[in-house]
Amino acid sequence: MTLLQERKTPTRVPEISHRRSPWPIVATVVGIVGLVAALLGLWMYYAPASGILTLFAWEWTVAEIATAWPFALIIAGSLGVMVVSAYAAITLFDKVSNDVFPVMATILAIAAFATAVYYSIVWIF
Repeated sequence: MTLLQERKTPTRVPEISHRRSPWPIVATVVGIVGLVAALLGLWMYYAPASGILTLFAWEWTVAEIATAWPFALIIAGSLGVMVVSAYAAITLFDKVSNDVFPVMATILAIAAFATAVYYSIVWIF
């Protein structure tokens, strides 16, 4: 009679089939920074013409701020939000069972692009 024993340790290490990508983290950071930049630019653009803007400990005299700063912040922030929303729409399209989140991300990307185009035209003319 032969005695067979089962090994306690596996002979083969299981393969890792999928590694997490760092792109969702990068996309989240770019989206948040873009949103903050766009909101700061809108806040600077629609500020009173004679007054001081304060954000926490920083103070800016509106007359001393160059006119390009608000437009540059709005356009760059909107483009950042657009890129991140388009990336989210593409990745969510395959992963989510319903279409609400990809459609909303697409609408947000289109709105951010429209905002960037609108303020680019306002800045040029």
